[in-house]
Amino acid sequence: MARGTRELTLVTAVVVGIALVLGAVIPSCSAANPRVTLVHWGYSGHGQGWRDFIDEAAKEFMKLYPDIKIEILVSADTSEYVPKFLSMVAGGAQVDVTEWTAQSASAVGLAQQGYFLDLHQFIGKDKDFDLNLWPSAAISAFTLGNVLWGVPLDLYLWLNWYNEDLFDAAGVMNPNQLGEKWDWDNMVRAAQKLTVDKNGDGQPEQYGIDRVANYWNYGLAVLQAGGWWYDRLQFPTKSRFNSSEVRQALDFCVDLFNKYKVTQHLSLPWSTQQQFFFWTGKTAINITDGPGWPNMATVPFRWDVTQPVKGPGGPRTKVGVTGFQIAAQTKYPNEAWQWVKFLTMRKESVLRWMKQTGRFPALKSAQTEYGTTVPVVAKSWRIMLAVGASQYTSPPDINPVPGMPDRNAILTDVVLGKRSAAEALQTAHETAEAAFQKYAAEQAAAKKN
Repeated sequence: MARGTRELTLVTAVVVGIALVLGAVIPSCSAANPRVTLVHWGYSGHGQGWRDFIDEAAKEFMKLYPDIKIEILVSADTSEYVPKFLSMVAGGAQVDVTEWTAQSASAVGLAQQGYFLDLHQFIGKDKDFDLNLWPSAAISAFTLGNVLWGVPLDLYLWLNWYNEDLFDAAGVMNPNQLGEKWDWDNMVRAAQKLTVDKNGDGQPEQYGIDRVANYWNYGLAVLQAGGWWYDRLQFPTKSRFNSSEVRQALDFCVDLFNKYKVTQHLSLPWSTQQQFFFWTGKTAINITDGPGWPNMATVPFRWDVTQPVKGPGGPRTKVGVTGFQIAAQTKYPNEAWQWVKFLTMRKESVLRWMKQTGRFPALKSAQTEYGTTVPVVAKSWRIMLAVGASQYTSPPDINPVPGMPDRNAILTDVVLGKRSAAEALQTAHETAEAAFQKYAAEQAAAKKN
């Protein structure tokens, strides 16, 4: 897919000089007398476990392929990953392999402009490679039309987690004991019993539910209400902010703050809200995270995982997918393909990644070994297998259109009484519709040019 003159002009505008780019990255790994050097552009936001995995995998890869050197450059800051990648490409600096999330609007935009190779060109010649090794949702996340622009490693499942000690102490049935009855109504009932204000000063010492703002902002409440912000999850063209499902989700979240008072209120200082994050042991239910968060490795309480809470639209959730791409400018596409395969298709590599990050793999053959590979794991971890294969689990949401409404601002304003729910959602709807129309006009103009 060729990039147009307009895109190249935009890229050139962000160039800050290759010297600055290379001065802001962290190199590692080498090989003796290599024939080829591949530059792997790493994203610091994936966490230290991910970085350790890449470093160790590179060392092992170079032993198996001594004629290939893997040079790893890591962005010094998460916000620099995109502009420095563009700077390297525009300035002619080498970059061969990247590690984007499929739901990143920036990454999707780059894929649309042809910054990554279509990996089908390798798959057709590689008898060892089979797309069926991964769930269809993970592959579709990296598919644009007929172009496959990445291979998945991570399958991030938004699940529910609970503090088993707090449930037992309160004599409340936990989500796994409730089973199919784990729904919005029963979650509220449990959260009310698990929210404790011992001295009656209006500031609970313990909450029922953690970070409802994220539950709204990630769209989980909207999915469970049976809707979505837009007409579809991937590449939407119309707003649904004014739909009854979005309104129901917003009302439910606002009630958790103002009516039931079972979560950290948004009027509290951020430092106070942080004191009740799930891993502090002061909140009973977490409805906004997936596997692999390092905070849980050393907590002093018993905890477990359960299926997403059931709303009017069912126990719906979504997945996030992260993987690896081959930059279109690479001079060594075949060697880069071997490196990407080594990271994503080789089971031994994926198991090591699981052990070091605690994350759930996209590779099907590794999923069943999650419980015996990850050092600290929920006893009901097999629920992840069921959720990953569930009809209620949606693929990643992908929306490359800029200028979308600030969802967090919608919730904050309504919770704090600054705007009514109807006003906030109608304004968001109009903002989204205007953004879609502007984007469509720009795309049409670009095609004419």
